[in-house]
Amino acid sequence: MMDGWYGSGWGIGAWVAMAALMLIFWGGVVTVVVLLVRRPHGGDGAGAPLPPHHNAERILHERFARGGNRRTGVHCPAGGAQAPGMKAISRRGQLFLGIAATILLTALSLVAVGLFGGLVNPGVTGFPARNRCVAPDLPGPVISVSLTNMGGPMMGARNGGMGGAMRMTADRSTLAHGAVSFLAANAGTLSHELVILPLAADQIPGTRPIGADGQIDEADSLGEASNTCAEGTGQGILPGTTGWVTVTLPPGRYELVCNLPGHYAAGMYTQITVN
Repeated sequence: MMDGWYGSGWGIGAWVAMAALMLIFWGGVVTVVVLLVRRPHGGDGAGAPLPPHHNAERILHERFARGGNRRTGVHCPAGGAQAPGMKAISRRGQLFLGIAATILLTALSLVAVGLFGGLVNPGVTGFPARNRCVAPDLPGPVISVSLTNMGGPMMGARNGGMGGAMRMTADRSTLAHGAVSFLAANAGTLSHELVILPLAADQIPGTRPIGADGQIDEADSLGEASNTCAEGTGQGILPGTTGWVTVTLPPGRYELVCNLPGHYAAGMYTQITVN
């Protein structure tokens, strides 16, 4: 059992928090840009005082911008030197444009984060899970095992568990002895694994002693699938991916478990019977 990827998936809470932070960030950026654009510019742009004749020209220009010269009776449209065909954007319009720009930038940022996360670490995007792996032709009968969780821990369970927030289900409960392959698909938002343990005749699934670390003893493991998009042992099966393992099982009862910290107590176990 490897637990290096425990808790690596993103739940809905993490995405909501990121969206809120991005809204605040991009809202601040847009606000600063608007304030800089609307800031009045004086002089010739170099900060030096204008010559007297330039000051007079500017005063006259400002009078015309306000509707004309009262002494001469000359009037011009508000806006002064505004180019023909252009209409000044009202403050309400600027507000709407700022909000739209903030929402658009936030959405693009979230998409970029999701896509980048999928490229760097496939399956840890927090987006709806989908199988990104293509398993090879596996020998023997193939048992499909689904690994799921409800998006986050539910406190209050025994031994630091997660209160039944997780599930492991197999598409069949009985099979013939011999070579058998297990194809474990992670449909949750956290990393999971599949460990195969023998189950005594009088033992009830889900009742194994759990240590202080939230794990059970797996010294008698017959095999495990904890490798993302590959066979055997690895760093955990990432969300939206699969792992597989092929073992030879004699007749008996077996318990399939996820032994990442707290996952067994949260309900990640099921049993199969080999005839």
